[in-house]
Amino acid sequence: MIRPGTRADLDELLALQRAVADANGTLARASDELTHDHAAHTVERSLATGFFLVATDNDAVIGAIDCSALGPRQFAHVLGELTIAVHPQHQGQGIGRRLFARLLDDVTTQRPDISRLELMVRGDNLGAQRLYASLGFREEGRLRARVRLPDGTVVDDVVMAWHRPDASTEP
Repeated sequence: MIRPGTRADLDELLALQRAVADANGTLARASDELTHDHAAHTVERSLATGFFLVATDNDAVIGAIDCSALGPRQFAHVLGELTIAVHPQHQGQGIGRRLFARLLDDVTTQRPDISRLELMVRGDNLGAQRLYASLGFREEGRLRARVRLPDGTVVDDVVMAWHRPDASTEP
């Protein structure tokens, strides 16, 4: 089941993100960088300016997606700071796709002021890039050698964006 997240989901969100960070390192933060304060800030910002959705199984949070406004008025039409996490035991079951589909539907139906969603994905995370592309996100650029992995190698950070289908993307 996918539902709007609440402040009451904070501890489960934190546990979920730590499990993902420990299992595959695809989140920008390592497990020890995922603090209660960081999760609380993310939840508050997403609830106030964007979206916070959770996927549950028997009332346990097994996936989450959040995004929020960037801040300055010139970016008022953009939601960024997007993070998606699906518990390692539930990956490959379409939960991430369903979370994204719900997010895009909610943006389209509830937020006519939003015409763009942005995310960053590691250049070596090809599965995630394919998922995002299948949902309408397009690569808009690469930040070369931006991400340093625990083994010391560096990979690109890929900038991807979704544009509301009825919105002009021309300046």
